[in-house]
Amino acid sequence: RPADRANGNAGPDRRVRPLGKPPPRTRDPSALPGGPDWSRALPVRRTRSTSARPPRNTRANSLPHPMTHIDLKGRTAIVTGAARGIGFACIERFLASGARCVLWDIDPKALEAARKSLAGRGEVETVAVDITRPARVRQALAKSIRRFGSVDILVNNAGVAGVSKKLWECTAEEWGAMIELNLMGVFHCCHAVIPEMLRTGGGRIV
Repeated sequence: RPADRANGNAGPDRRVRPLGKPPPRTRDPSALPGGPDWSRALPVRRTRSTSARPPRNTRANSLPHPMTHIDLKGRTAIVTGAARGIGFACIERFLASGARCVLWDIDPKALEAARKSLAGRGEVETVAVDITRPARVRQALAKSIRRFGSVDILVNNAGVAGVSKKLWECTAEEWGAMIELNLMGVFHCCHAVIPEMLRTGGGRIV
């Protein structure tokens, strides 16, 4: 420290190693330049043995994965695009949890097939509706409420991936149809259902 030097006290002796290329790493301190003291500054890389480690996720993959139970008894769920695919799987899950379900879809034949496959699994209603038309959405909601009295859950599942083209090859009509279903369809459903949810104390929207 400056004060120590001014008083003639240089303080404790601190060895300063010269700059330059570091010595090679070794486990033998006597082989290092400068003697054994260099070994204190050289970390020894250790590798972990994996011979006794079991394969990853072996135990986890062998365990059963039971479905988490959610009690939805007395609740009513509307799922759009529910006649097949993810929407139909949502309906199956809601029914298993005790909910009453309304399937909204644009395809009447697919809805009828879905109704038959769900026979005996819970209370189900089907409504053929084009969710891009606000008046049809309001009619579908009115039919759903007449059947079950309220709406507690809305799953906006209906949608399309769009045309498989480059953007500059897509027509305005094709782009507009995708926006009308994927964006405006969700708006129309929420716009109709939310006031009904508020009237009965609230709900959940996906």
